[in-house]
Amino acid sequence: GVSEELLLRASVPNLTLGGTLAYMAPEHLREVITGLPSADARSDIYSLGIVLYELLTGQYPFRMPSESTSDAVKKLIKERKAGPLKSIRITNRDVSYGLESIIRKCLAFEPMDRYATATDLREDLHRYLNDQPLKFAPERSIRERLQKWRRRHPYLTSTTMVGALLGVIILSVGAGAWANRSRLVRLEAEQVYREFREESNEAKRFLLADPADMPSLVRGLDKAKLAMTKFGVDAPAWERRRNVQALSAEQRDELRLELVDLHLMLARGHWLRAIAQKPADAAEMDEAVKSNARAGELAGDNPPRLLYIQRETMFKRLGRADDLGVAVTALAVTPAQSSRDYHQAATVELDAGNYKAAIQLFHKSQTLNPKAVWPYYGEGV
Repeated sequence: GVSEELLLRASVPNLTLGGTLAYMAPEHLREVITGLPSADARSDIYSLGIVLYELLTGQYPFRMPSESTSDAVKKLIKERKAGPLKSIRITNRDVSYGLESIIRKCLAFEPMDRYATATDLREDLHRYLNDQPLKFAPERSIRERLQKWRRRHPYLTSTTMVGALLGVIILSVGAGAWANRSRLVRLEAEQVYREFREESNEAKRFLLADPADMPSLVRGLDKAKLAMTKFGVDAPAWERRRNVQALSAEQRDELRLELVDLHLMLARGHWLRAIAQKPADAAEMDEAVKSNARAGELAGDNPPRLLYIQRETMFKRLGRADDLGVAVTALAVTPAQSSRDYHQAATVELDAGNYKAAIQLFHKSQTLNPKAVWPYYGEGV
């Protein structure tokens, strides 16, 4: 009772989904309460993770629900966020760290932290069975990795071979190896940056769609958060990460601007999702305020005008008078100047249904930067 036919959802948009509460993913449980579609293939992976946990331990990872009221479902969501009641290895010592890591990834609270597809899960299970390094789940035991490597290479672990390899390694170390390593680090960082830009554009395509298209908005939120994990933006010292430092100064500046944009879009997405519910979802509002605040931190001394436009809207709705006064004052001294400013202002008008004003602002943005893609996309919407 946890799987869903996507074609059926498309043909019957108001269909109420059912399922077995004990096996539902957190977002699937939220769907039971809100009626807003949010479950996808990763929700099925979560349910499968519960089954695998039971097979390995003979126990259920969470408290079994005794009722199906709204409050009970909310309690189930909270318990899933805290994680399983017991570690698999505590219950069954025969389970290795690698296998437990696979199950933990299936049971991640956020969909973006799980396996993206069942194919990825299958690959990690095959790798586990064949003593290979896991591709998607983290390897939590260095000792286990060494044991798997030894089982795959019994000849290479002999005393003679180890001694010979050690001699070759010592002779090979030098300035040439260091230079080659630096080059590989730079190439890897640039590849990650290209992938981030592609994923960011994909997220924008959904986040900048019709504000009333809630499924697209939810997909955009997930994709944006997934894109940002490539650079560990949530960490305090993310700029000192190796894959950030290896980028050129120009690429780092572009990355920062893109991250500011994404956080502002996350704030917009969470806010639209919050006010679409009756009553408004306080948790989603809180996420919107946090995303806006993070955009301000990333922008530093050059905050975009949209930052204060969003704050004015949010603080007025939340009744935060002091914060509202600060936002209004900052907005008054932060005029629209760049193509990005006019594009963002146009999106605000789009959300409000002021299409004529939005189109005029999109045209202004296009005039200032004819090569920018998103003002044309916004005008199309």
